[in-house]
Amino acid sequence: MFASLNSHNKIITSQDGEDGIIEFLVNNFNINKTLIEVGSNDGVWLSNTYNLWHNKKFKALLIEYDYSCFNKLVKSFSSYKNILCVRNKIHFNDEHIEKEKLRDSTESDLWTTLDAVAQNNNFQSNVGLLSIDATMLNAKPHPFSYDYHILKYLNYLKPQIIVIGFAYHIPGHLEFIESEDCSFHLLGSSFKSTYNLAKKKFYQVVAATTNNIIMVNEEISKKFISLPAEEYFIWGKENPKIKIKSNFFPIANSHSVAAIYQKNLNLFGKFLAKKIRYKLKLNYNKKNYFPLRKVPNHYINHCSQYDIYPI
Repeated sequence: MFASLNSHNKIITSQDGEDGIIEFLVNNFNINKTLIEVGSNDGVWLSNTYNLWHNKKFKALLIEYDYSCFNKLVKSFSSYKNILCVRNKIHFNDEHIEKEKLRDSTESDLWTTLDAVAQNNNFQSNVGLLSIDATMLNAKPHPFSYDYHILKYLNYLKPQIIVIGFAYHIPGHLEFIESEDCSFHLLGSSFKSTYNLAKKKFYQVVAATTNNIIMVNEEISKKFISLPAEEYFIWGKENPKIKIKSNFFPIANSHSVAAIYQKNLNLFGKFLAKKIRYKLKLNYNKKNYFPLRKVPNHYINHCSQYDIYPI
């Protein structure tokens, strides 16, 4: 029996060791040699799948929406017979696509669901690996984070391994799910919420890097011991200067000083929260990060359901 695979991390092109964890699973289990990647960028930069389709000859469906990145992807790898590059923007269901069209229909002919693009390109449902990175919290004019919702609404696809992004800046024991109203996103969905969604879809988490959760299907999970969410993802280990006080969690990412978790926080705690936000704002401005965004009321109301309050 295996426990967490966090110790098997190794970087080839991935951001934080996902390559090594995926390679361990491929080497030790009967994984189908097919994959789908949502958010392929140029095919190499921070790729979770490059090692599989480039070095291990997996058949790959590489999906990228950004025009510049897609052109680089095609220019570099279109000659590879085992990969198919498609330019699509993945939304989580048809109802959401229709709502988005009312707000902004730019290039809406390229919008689709993940199940649809897989079927349209003749990929079988039991792909070996699916990598989901549909989060752009620096997108203008509307930042978005669809990863959780894409997984939630998957129906046709039944991957053996799923690699999916999560909001690494939210502590591992907290629930937070981005709104399905995608007019404004700020945080992304939390580790705990994605962990619980995996269980509902009969997947088991086997590892967590700083940015991604790796989960396996029911068949492979028989070889793994199930651990609590907090044992896979230890929040704040990359930033030991962050101090967790009673019910007080500063939450920030590289695109926005996002929020402060403040359940039953007293006046002094709220003063500290605003002070931290001010210091973070100065620090982020010095580093030329994206400026703080004004948070709309509907998003503040959504966050409050989880006792998370943008300041």
